[in-house]
Amino acid sequence: MYKESHSLEGDNKKEQPRNKKWWIISIVSAVVVILAIVMITFFLNNNVVGSWSRVGSEDSYVLTLNNNGTITVSRGSMSLDGTYSLKENNTINFDVKINDKNIMSGDYTYKVNFNFVEKKLELTDENGNKEEYMAYKKDKPKGTEDFSLVQQLVGKWKNEETGVEYEFNDKGVAKIRKDNMAIDFNYKADDNKITFMSRETEEQTELNYKMEDKVLKLGGVDYIKQ
Repeated sequence: MYKESHSLEGDNKKEQPRNKKWWIISIVSAVVVILAIVMITFFLNNNVVGSWSRVGSEDSYVLTLNNNGTITVSRGSMSLDGTYSLKENNTINFDVKINDKNIMSGDYTYKVNFNFVEKKLELTDENGNKEEYMAYKKDKPKGTEDFSLVQQLVGKWKNEETGVEYEFNDKGVAKIRKDNMAIDFNYKADDNKITFMSRETEEQTELNYKMEDKVLKLGGVDYIKQ
């Protein structure tokens, strides 16, 4: 009887350090998880990079801020490129212009709210005017169902004199760009004609084209393959 009691007492003494060890591991693991959540939340609550759709906008007004300090402001099928920079005290400076006219410029205070369900960006200009944006997943433009690929058109083509650039992808979407402004169109082509179709209206424009080596003759104007 004494031997059995002594054996049980010894087993209990062995179990105590083991239970204490697992208790310590559990506490450390919980602390690590909490710290990770705090760090992730802090990062997401201070990260402005991404696409943001303006709340209440009826014309798909979207800001896309990239890691390299560039920004694209999109409204429907039209977009403008510019730059931004982060400053102290949650201040962000925008510089987006068209023909030297300010579209979005100056200092704004910003606030990012993230709660694991949605992410919001609040911008306040120097006059106290506030705008709210929601995190936005921008879909890639799609062409029309009757699109048929003309492989030799795919790529970028630029007229060096005017600076106008056409870009055709293999999905039926074309982009026309000059300086920092661009407009997206759907397009379809046959052997000698390209039809540009507005993505917002039923308007269409047809232009004759001809390929010569790395030159695209479009509407009588030469564009060089980039």
